[in-house]
Amino acid sequence: RSGESKGSKYAFETIEKLLHSDFKNRIKIIAFGDIKKEEIPNTISSHISYYYLPSRKQLLNIYNKSKIFVLPSIVEGMSLPPLEAMACGSAVIVTDNGGVNEYIKDKVNGLICPIRDSECLFQKVIYLLNTLEMIKKLSKNGSLTAKKFSYEKMCNNFVELMNHELKTAKTEV
Repeated sequence: RSGESKGSKYAFETIEKLLHSDFKNRIKIIAFGDIKKEEIPNTISSHISYYYLPSRKQLLNIYNKSKIFVLPSIVEGMSLPPLEAMACGSAVIVTDNGGVNEYIKDKVNGLICPIRDSECLFQKVIYLLNTLEMIKKLSKNGSLTAKKFSYEKMCNNFVELMNHELKTAKTEV
């Protein structure tokens, strides 16, 4: 995403490092977002498949093709893209941006890097590329995690919370 808080700078740095790694000829990098193709650094733009504002169908296709999903954000609320990627079987690597801490446990169902750390993101991608068993573990656990979340469950939990708060407020008066 184009906002500074989304960490696109760190995504670009990570991609640059991957393109200079021993894996450069064995990986395909797919990216998506609201940054126009011409705004992507020239050093990486011709080496990636980029989708500008992909449709839901395109996004689902991207997630289903991806073995590894990386979210470089500096700040997030309840971030859905990692959950969506987990639901499609991707191993996820995220930054410690706040929102993902609601559902990602480091080395259990995802890998977590400090914010603004493209070297860590790069190293975690390389680690997964070298450790297929960890990809399988994170994919399996991530899929189980994603099944715990749905709009229906979130709405029901919100309603339960509001009912509890209303009951508590009435008894305190």
